[in-house]
Amino acid sequence: MPYYLSDIWGFSNNDIFITGYLSDQAFGSIFHYNGTNMIQEFTSFVSFRSIWGASKKTLYTASYGGLFTNKSGIWVEIIYPGFRAGLEKVRASAKNDLFVCGHFGKLLHYNGYTWKNYETQFSGSDIWILKALHIFNNTVFIGGIGGEGFDRRGIVLKGRR
Repeated sequence: MPYYLSDIWGFSNNDIFITGYLSDQAFGSIFHYNGTNMIQEFTSFVSFRSIWGASKKTLYTASYGGLFTNKSGIWVEIIYPGFRAGLEKVRASAKNDLFVCGHFGKLLHYNGYTWKNYETQFSGSDIWILKALHIFNNTVFIGGIGGEGFDRRGIVLKGRR
């Protein structure tokens, strides 16, 4: 089965991380390109969707099975508030300023100490799928889709910290 590659994050042209998943979405992998070889670094029963890192020692990946981080070369799941919704994107401006978004309007922020869950602050967010994040200074942009059936449409949220 082919892999669908879903996100790329790198630190140089010889240090690139890529997330992906098999076409049946039953398995996901994190790949590392070292300038010469592509190495399958981690595989799990989740569909990896996004990756971000402050450094090679501080990497996060969003998946349909939750949020994972690389602790001394070992990938472990991070526990965050709320139920385990499929996560689509992880981005940050620093390791103590992490945003994660996903299905059912899941929107989380980590300040280095605690998680803030914003999903319950949006009217009708249970039918939203938030898939895109970008941070500019104190402004966060989130994109995705919302609505039901044929009434689905693109949404963009803008927030300030």
